[in-house]
Amino acid sequence: MIVTGFTTDPAEVRAGSNFKLTIHLKNTSRMKVSNMLFDLSAPTEGSDEQTTSPAFLPSSGASSIYLDSIAPNGTADISIELNAKSDLLQKPYSNLICTVIIVTVSWEVSLNLEVCCKTIFVTDNFNLSVFDSAQGVNYM
Repeated sequence: MIVTGFTTDPAEVRAGSNFKLTIHLKNTSRMKVSNMLFDLSAPTEGSDEQTTSPAFLPSSGASSIYLDSIAPNGTADISIELNAKSDLLQKPYSNLICTVIIVTVSWEVSLNLEVCCKTIFVTDNFNLSVFDSAQGVNYM
């Protein structure tokens, strides 16, 4: 299971605004992967203990996303509505982490269906650029 990329809607994420993050996934194995739980965590920002918090938080609900299955060599997208912290500086934010917890992996051998129950952790990092909330210019 790999993260092949991501998109945001709107394309330019602005400090203090909500946006939709869509993560593109690919199952690179020859077996179906099922019962996947994706947990997203963001880098923390702030100057002291009282103001330190995640740079991105879900706009409502939890930061976990469930995906039923992906076929062998198949692709899928997962999406979540996030809010960019209002005092973020205009810059790329690295270490937005997507952790995949695969609870059950099943595959077919000859004509027999076998199920292997495992917990596998896969982590991928990516960068997300944030623009100043008042300006449309990217200073990077």
